[in-house]
Amino acid sequence: MSSIPTTYNGVRFRSRLEARWAAWFDLKGDCRWESEPIDLNGWIPDFALYVKGTEKPALVEIKPVTTFEQFTASGENEKILTALVRDAKERITDSYCTIMVLGINPDIGWILKTAECGCQPEIFFTPLPEANDPHNRAAWREAGNRTQWKPPRLGGRK
Repeated sequence: MSSIPTTYNGVRFRSRLEARWAAWFDLKGDCRWESEPIDLNGWIPDFALYVKGTEKPALVEIKPVTTFEQFTASGENEKILTALVRDAKERITDSYCTIMVLGINPDIGWILKTAECGCQPEIFFTPLPEANDPHNRAAWREAGNRTQWKPPRLGGRK
């Protein structure tokens, strides 16, 4: 599946799905976003998400997936984990609070968690707590409307 570059709110996104997530974040009203905020070793997160009431933003990766198995099969989880293990771990934990992976709609997503098990941290993903919220679905439909392709106007206004 190829992506369709889409402009939303003056930002050119690599895909319509990324643009739709940006519109959805705006509609939620409790957060603000920054596109491609940091270039880590082998991974560029799609967003930094600044949620009201949290000290540090979350890093967000958007993927056109419906299941966690599709996400892991894409190899993106390895990019994220490799970036964490390499020199980026300190940069991430000092500046960002968590990592989220979001799929094709607000019901599909995971949060990366780390648990200290002896001297080796265990890394695992847990489902989003807000999945299946009807308010999310309504905002998602509206976000889709805001990021639809619109043909250019010909001839200008009179």
